[in-house]
Amino acid sequence: MKKLKNGYKILAKKVFLFIGAISILTSCEYSYRYSYRITNKSNSIVGVHLKTFNIDSTYIIPNDSTILLFNTTHGIESFGGPYFDDVKNDIDELIVKMGKGASNRDFLKNENWSFDKGKGTYSTIIKKSDFDK
Repeated sequence: MKKLKNGYKILAKKVFLFIGAISILTSCEYSYRYSYRITNKSNSIVGVHLKTFNIDSTYIIPNDSTILLFNTTHGIESFGGPYFDDVKNDIDELIVKMGKGASNRDFLKNENWSFDKGKGTYSTIIKKSDFDK
């Protein structure tokens, strides 16, 4: 009977160690929330057509206004984020129009966005010069 009791103790220790190891390994993963914002400083109303994996919409942005385009995640990430990721991974198409003219800026390029690491926010400002030919 003593041998059987020791067998259970060894099994219990292994199960406890396994559950502890799994808990430690899974606690190192995080999911951060990211947002995309656009501010209109063009002195006119602009229209923004946005296409992502889940969204295909057009927004009207009055002058001196900021709108939240969408929120997303980049999946499971390690501790220390949020992390900047290529804008093309979140946005398929972003077209900004003022009147009949479209912006000459490519909003799928990372350099056209600023990133606030503390908040996980991507933001850009639409200016009148974006429509100069």
